[in-house]
Amino acid sequence: MKHFALNDQEANRCSMLCTWSNEQAMREIYLRPFELSVKEGDSMAVMSSFNYIGNRWAGGTKQLCETVLRDEWGFRGFVETDYFGVYNYMSADQAIRNGTDLMLVNYPTATNDMQFTTTNGAQQRLRQSAHRILYVVVNSRSYTDHRRELRQGHRHAHVALRADRGQCDCGPAADWLGVPAPAQVQSAKEGRGVSITEAIVAKCVDKPNLV
Repeated sequence: MKHFALNDQEANRCSMLCTWSNEQAMREIYLRPFELSVKEGDSMAVMSSFNYIGNRWAGGTKQLCETVLRDEWGFRGFVETDYFGVYNYMSADQAIRNGTDLMLVNYPTATNDMQFTTTNGAQQRLRQSAHRILYVVVNSRSYTDHRRELRQGHRHAHVALRADRGQCDCGPAADWLGVPAPAQVQSAKEGRGVSITEAIVAKCVDKPNLV
């Protein structure tokens, strides 16, 4: 769902447009459609907006992307920016620390990459964003069959995660999810090796608070 929120003007929208409103009007008019999309439509992905709300960019506003969206409405997916191109006022550091998980751009920009990544706080937020993105992927229609098989086979077979260095290069995301990296997943029932993606599915499906 997009654009979150108060994105009701196209003129100057990429020029630090500041939108002003009071809380009652925001909740009763501007936020209501988004609330229904989350609570009744089970939306799993949100695109934030270019504009500022008051004096803070929407994608870097914790009260919007965390307090209202997640804490109040129960949103479990990820938040993505609008086009993160050459406008220079959007900051990846600000976004990640305030509830946004993904920057919409496929090439380096002045503000696309996080500049401060070594602190405990920054690494915790990056880990959280990685989990939110993967949670949405494995609970999408791309993995419908995998989820059905996992649920049906849970009572009859277990999945053993066996660290086996050198067999596959799974990367740090697997460690964040509790999957040994490198790892091979072996189905005790079928005796077949499966991919690291299936291991992540097994760990993440229907478990938004796993990490």
